[in-house]
Amino acid sequence: MSRAEEKIPITQHRSFNIKYYTLVILSASLLFGCTSYNLDGQTFSTMNGALDYQQRMYKDQIEEVKPGQYFGGSIFINMPTDLLLSQPPFVTGSPNPELQRYFLSLYKQDFKAVKYALEKSNMFDNVYVNQVDSYLNYSKSHGFRYLAVSNGDGSWTIEDLYLGLNKVARFPKSFSQKINLLENIITEFGTTKNAEQLLSGYVPINETFSFDQKTGKGKLSVDGQGIQTRYWMLKKIADFTAAKKVDSGGNKDLPGQLFTVLDEQIEDGLFIIKFDSNVSSYD
Repeated sequence: MSRAEEKIPITQHRSFNIKYYTLVILSASLLFGCTSYNLDGQTFSTMNGALDYQQRMYKDQIEEVKPGQYFGGSIFINMPTDLLLSQPPFVTGSPNPELQRYFLSLYKQDFKAVKYALEKSNMFDNVYVNQVDSYLNYSKSHGFRYLAVSNGDGSWTIEDLYLGLNKVARFPKSFSQKINLLENIITEFGTTKNAEQLLSGYVPINETFSFDQKTGKGKLSVDGQGIQTRYWMLKKIADFTAAKKVDSGGNKDLPGQLFTVLDEQIEDGLFIIKFDSNVSSYD
């Protein structure tokens, strides 16, 4: 492979749909005894050349993503296991091992790019990507608010785990358009069902709350895990930061964001959330 091949300029980057990769992989050909890799109309003699081109193109697209509406909470993006990514509907036919590795690498870079785009949108406190078989149980037990699952056919299932709502949507190719559609879906969730019902019957155990007035940072921990536990904790923190704002003479018409989640974990049976009340919309 020549240096020129590795540095193909991206003057007008195209939007990719991951479904297209199936055709790319299975249409790859042998060139002088070596596998060639085709992507976006370009042909590469090495896997790394094609993957590097994909990364550079995605970087251009992510730079165009604008901040969206802040929703808070964490979103989990489920990346199917390598075994599932090697089967229909993600791939058809019988690509050789080298092409299969290329195919899996393309998928994984695509999922990571979605993560980076969501992080730039600032809609959530945390964005996670992982390969999990029982992604619904995993999401609920770890207290995620939102779940995004690729269906392998260009569509995604988006779930608001707090409200028990979901929607299947075929996302557009560009990252900016993906972010806008996701923002609209989550906004629609919020107007459909009252999340307060999740507090019904929940009783916290071994609650510990601490707050540092000087730094504006605090920590809340309780026994337990899951959606109801996390929702109760976030509401507890929101009520505290809202009261703090009013006490300090702020406008009682509260902004949408009162705090930022710095870290959350489950350790020795305790659900721990660390937060920061110093946000730009606080005053």
